[in-house]
Amino acid sequence: MNTIEELSPSLPQSPAPARETIGLRASIVAMIRLLGIWYRRYRQRRHLHGLPDYLLKDIGVSRAEAEEEARKFFWQE
Repeated sequence: MNTIEELSPSLPQSPAPARETIGLRASIVAMIRLLGIWYRRYRQRRHLHGLPDYLLKDIGVSRAEAEEEARKFFWQE
């Protein structure tokens, strides 16, 4: 008679994470962080562009400076 251990397939053992897997995870995390920075930068520039002149004056930014900042692409610092 066969035992249960002989009849049931053994579960595959998951190998320890390889360097490539760790590198891939780090790359994915870095990309997610970068996308977050780019999205925040985009939102901040759109918001700055929409502020009225009296609020720009309050924070010490001229309309020309706000327009110049708003024209930048999200990946530009």
